[in-house]
Amino acid sequence: MRKLHNTLENIVFSMIEFNKEIQSIRPNIHLTEVDYAQSFQTVAFNPGRQIGKTTLIARHIGENDIAISFNGTNENALKERIAFFNIESRQVINVHNLKPANFRGCQKETFDIVWVDEPSLMNKEDIQTIYETFAGICKQFFFIG
Repeated sequence: MRKLHNTLENIVFSMIEFNKEIQSIRPNIHLTEVDYAQSFQTVAFNPGRQIGKTTLIARHIGENDIAISFNGTNENALKERIAFFNIESRQVINVHNLKPANFRGCQKETFDIVWVDEPSLMNKEDIQTIYETFAGICKQFFFIG
């Protein structure tokens, strides 16, 4: 299982680095912040069920990152796993409690990565809310699951 977990991490971080390179080649077209985030700042990966996606987020969430969960149970699982790895408290928010106005007013706060755990279990409106909340104040979106 450890070999599989290492392989998953290698795939994920290769995708993140490749996406950063793509962002450096900014197209000469006019897009809204949301459209730009969806087209050029998003990495999406669904390796399947029970493979360690939530644990991967918990192990690698950075100081300037935020994690979005699909429900309260998933939110608690993320918080518990983050605590298990002795990482300082990171922001984990249930998508149903996400309020764009809470983040849009303070442009000083920026995030490196918005980790979205199990987006396949969210509806289109939830995904749109994530983009509307963090586009322009986040460098990258990573949807896993």
